[in-house]
Amino acid sequence: MKNKFRAAISLMLCIVFMATVLVPCVTAVADGREIIASGITGDVNWCLYDDGELYIYGEGAMEDFSSYTNQPWHAHRSSIRSINVSEGVTYIGSYCFSVTAAKTAFIPSSV
Repeated sequence: MKNKFRAAISLMLCIVFMATVLVPCVTAVADGREIIASGITGDVNWCLYDDGELYIYGEGAMEDFSSYTNQPWHAHRSSIRSINVSEGVTYIGSYCFSVTAAKTAFIPSSV
């Protein structure tokens, strides 16, 4: 009985965590956009949409990268057309946006 209870609690916590992290990305799918790639870098999350928007969101700092090849979106860098950093992100990592095809960027005052 104790193991079933622990398993149920673990499953509930996992679902809550996934819902909290992925809600902005899932919402975009409802807007008609598809997610190409997503992940976590430092304290923040990121999603790359099929329209070329790299969306970085969350609370806190992004990690530093030693070169553009260490970017988590490196494989998709030529697809990035715009960068949108949400309010709450406090730091943008070194080499974060180098060697991308981005033409526009929004960086809030929280950075």
